[in-house]
Amino acid sequence: GVPPKQYLVFRRMHMVRRALRDAQPADTTVTEIAMRYGFWQLGRFAVEYKGLFAESPSATLARAV
Repeated sequence: GVPPKQYLVFRRMHMVRRALRDAQPADTTVTEIAMRYGFWQLGRFAVEYKGLFAESPSATLARAV
């Protein structure tokens, strides 16, 4: 019951979250990972990410292993 475009954005968000959690904070940035998954409007990306996961992308990266 989810429109295809919304599903694709949701899926890419989850892929970004996984990449942020698996990244080394000293070796990468949120921008690099977001752009790798096709998010070019970084402000909008950050707002949508926080709305979906209840934390900022940088907080996810900071907690990375």
